Amino acid sequence: MNSPCTIILDWLLTKSGSRQKDPVDSIRDLKTRYDTNAVNWSDPVDRAITSGFLADRTGYAFLGGFFAALQRLIPNLAQEKITAFCISEDGGAHPRAIKTRLEATASIQGTEKTWVLTGRKQFITCANDAESILVAASTGTDPEGRNRIRLVQIDRHSTGVSIEPMPELPFIPEITHGVVHLEKVDVADSRLLPGDAYLTYIKPFRTLEDIHVSAAILGYLFGVASQYQWPQAVRETLLGLIIAIRPLAMSDPLSPQIHIAYAGLQQSMDRSISELDGCWEKSPAEVRKAWERDRAVMGIAGQARTRRLETAWKTYCKQDS
Repeated sequence: MNSPCTIILDWLLTKSGSRQKDPVDSIRDLKTRYDTNAVNWSDPVDRAITSGFLADRTGYAFLGGFFAALQRLIPNLAQEKITAFCISEDGGAHPRAIKTRLEATASIQGTEKTWVLTGRKQFITCANDAESILVAASTGTDPEGRNRIRLVQIDRHSTGVSIEPMPELPFIPEITHGVVHLEKVDVADSRLLPGDAYLTYIKPFRTLEDIHVSAAILGYLFGVASQYQWPQAVRETLLGLIIAIRPLAMSDPLSPQIHIAYAGLQQSMDRSISELDGCWEKSPAEVRKAWERDRAVMGIAGQARTRRLETAWKTYCKQDS
């Protein structure tokens, strides 16, 4: 019986001559193609790798990784819907920066308690295209003065929800971002996800997104390398990195060991990607120029990753002392 690693390797090598060449028209078009491919893979990381391989540009590989990371975080999300993950506000994404309020009301909807959601979220990926919205909101503070954060899921078209498009980024311009305005949105109690939002969703998603996006971009690079006949050694290196990242994506994203190992893998990725510059000359000019513009996506949230890595190493420094 073939192992999952053998299966994904065989798929990538077999599909090398039939990578997606039709341009993707929109984020919705990309999501449809992602869903069509995703049903073939049970593990979100494999969905990320294969959607990256099939993507016609870096931005859509990134988005495939984003979709896969959300599915890994919340497996029971409605997969056919584009979901926006609304955390960041003016002060950032740390719990103390979250000012959006979720307040209980005295009303009952059927047999359910109800809440009112008010606030503003910014720099939200796919906000303009989303059908479902996950929102981190404060329900008040605990006795120590720390923000109590819950995650709620609402429909994009709920009364009181409006989206303000933001200017496109200088890289991956196809991926839209927006400001989400929430004005007294009614929320039924069943729309609150269980658990502390920071520990259960926000904190792990930072690592899951990094790993799954990296996996998708590795898949994209292998697809380009295969399509344009880059050297065999280059393709072997990319396959090695793809297989190395899979177990990290399946592990506990809060464990310090994963942060340390991912940092090492990322260094290997950075070195390998920097050595690809000459290979891009084998690709069409528009493909090469788009990569030169979009490769900056690999540096997103670099400072946050550095802080997580420092914290992870402190865990082991304490054990050594």
